[in-house]
Amino acid sequence: MSVPVNCQRDFNLLSFDPDGDMVRCRYAVPTDECDTSSNLPNDFSLRGDCTLSFWSNSNTTGTYAVQMMMEDFPTQSISLPPMHLGSLYRDFKRYTQQTACSVCSE
Repeated sequence: MSVPVNCQRDFNLLSFDPDGDMVRCRYAVPTDECDTSSNLPNDFSLRGDCTLSFWSNSNTTGTYAVQMMMEDFPTQSISLPPMHLGSLYRDFKRYTQQTACSVCSE
């Protein structure tokens, strides 16, 4: 994913579950699921609805790894403990490039 400097980009990540469970996204936990997401600048935002947003500036140029988990949760009562039914690890690389922000209006 590439984001020009001084621009915001929102990426709506596909989060579909074929049996209708609710899918939520979160950053991977550095202690047991990943290495780097805890070192992300504040210009990263991952919402529970799996929208990944970037607001870049001249201080955040470069490449960053975004490590996240997608988890599905039941929407109706089942006989399992109330926890996620499964999880999927996703890893993205974000690169901020030195491009004029006029590109943002595309």
